[in-house]
Amino acid sequence: MTACLLLLCLAQPTPSKVDFALLTADVAIRNLDVVSTRVMLERGNRELFLPPVIVHHTPAMALYSNAVVAANWYASRTLAKHGHRKLARMVLAVDIAEDGYWAIHNFTLPKSKLDAKGK
Repeated sequence: MTACLLLLCLAQPTPSKVDFALLTADVAIRNLDVVSTRVMLERGNRELFLPPVIVHHTPAMALYSNAVVAANWYASRTLAKHGHRKLARMVLAVDIAEDGYWAIHNFTLPKSKLDAKGK
């Protein structure tokens, strides 16, 4: 899936180095979030935002995360085509910052004191 996103970037008419770097960073951070969420769940913590159907199925979470990257990339390219290059890059930069925070947060959570039933 990640390779498909990078090919999507290359299919665009000559993406700049900055745009390619932002897309690569967004893919990396999103996939790091998938791994960190798995680690967080193994420690007995709970996901706050996503439904259990996605969270407890790692391939579904990876698909969701990469679909979000593709949607952000599409929005970014559309903005750039309409002459809003700075705003287009901001879309990706904000997603990287926002999701990067939660990926690091998930890795740093201590083991939960919840019992097996979640009480």
